Amino acid sequence: MTLEMTSSVDGDGEEDLLAKSIKTMVGEVLDKKLDQFLGLLLREMKKLVDKVARIEKRQDDLEEKVEMLAADIHIEFSSVREEIQEHKRIIIRMSNIVMMGVPETSAGLQVAKDIVKIIAPSFCGAIVDNRIGDSNVRKPRPLRISFHSVAEKNAALSMCKKLAGLEAYSSISVRKDLTKQEQVEWRVKVDARKVQNQEKMKTRSSLKRTIDDAENLNQRNPKQNRKESTSDKDYQTKNTVHVGSITKDGLAVKNTKEIKR
Repeated sequence: MTLEMTSSVDGDGEEDLLAKSIKTMVGEVLDKKLDQFLGLLLREMKKLVDKVARIEKRQDDLEEKVEMLAADIHIEFSSVREEIQEHKRIIIRMSNIVMMGVPETSAGLQVAKDIVKIIAPSFCGAIVDNRIGDSNVRKPRPLRISFHSVAEKNAALSMCKKLAGLEAYSSISVRKDLTKQEQVEWRVKVDARKVQNQEKMKTRSSLKRTIDDAENLNQRNPKQNRKESTSDKDYQTKNTVHVGSITKDGLAVKNTKEIKR
């Protein structure tokens, strides 16, 4: 009986050891597999994170490009819109003239009507007190006058030469109706022309001073100038030889050759 119990105990012990050993081996295998799985999972997650980061960067780049493109389109549309508006303003003003210096009174308006009778005798439209710009106490605002056509306006401008010499209209000038942009461009041209004229005046003044200085010098030393002129002629005579030659017509002539000694 005792032997059977001992044998049974030993058998149970061996089974426990085997079970523990199996559990240990299975645990090690599972731990190894789990570590491999976790490593693979981490690598795949890292790849996924990197891919997402690249996609987000590309998305940011695309959004930036879209914003830049939208800004460029807005600027281009604004430029085109402004150009269209400028052309509209030009078209509206194409048949207008502007009188500068016309007093803002009923008498001044009558002066404008008298001028129109001179430069456009056949004009039969109404002339109203249509002023441009804000009121200015120092000088009258420009007066805008509208003709029926561009041809009629151009004819009136070409006849403004009739106003030359008329004292009653000496303080009044007539020009075509310009937009703000055209006024800026016209002012730039006027300023450039002024600078060019000033440079011409400086050049002429400098040349005149040079000529005057030379004349004054000649007037102060007439004897010395004549003496120098005589010496130059003597030198040329002494250093010149005459060589006979034949022309194409067979006539003998004398050519002078200067020989340096």
